[in-house]
Amino acid sequence: MVSTATTSRTQLSRVTLVGERRRADIVLPSDTPIGQLLPDILRLLDDRASTRPATRQLITSDGSVLPHDATLSSAGIPDGAVLQLVRAHAAPPAPVVHDVTDQVADD
Repeated sequence: MVSTATTSRTQLSRVTLVGERRRADIVLPSDTPIGQLLPDILRLLDDRASTRPATRQLITSDGSVLPHDATLSSAGIPDGAVLQLVRAHAAPPAPVVHDVTDQVADD
């Protein structure tokens, strides 16, 4: 599934993948479910859990987990995004953002 060539029929996304052992700038099909891409991503990043890809997940720089049934396109992942491959139980929760104006108005 990992592709380095462009075709006229396939939409492609250019992303940086960061694993525990390696980092790679690659081109992936935008409309393929992430769960189908994971085995190839695991091999590319030399991840030792390649026999159990379901135990890994991709997260965005803001901590959002990309569901295995989502595609890069449906998740709104732009070209140049950095995605981190993490163990499913190690994914940090999404950050809580407070609006300062709401906090000041409450006081």
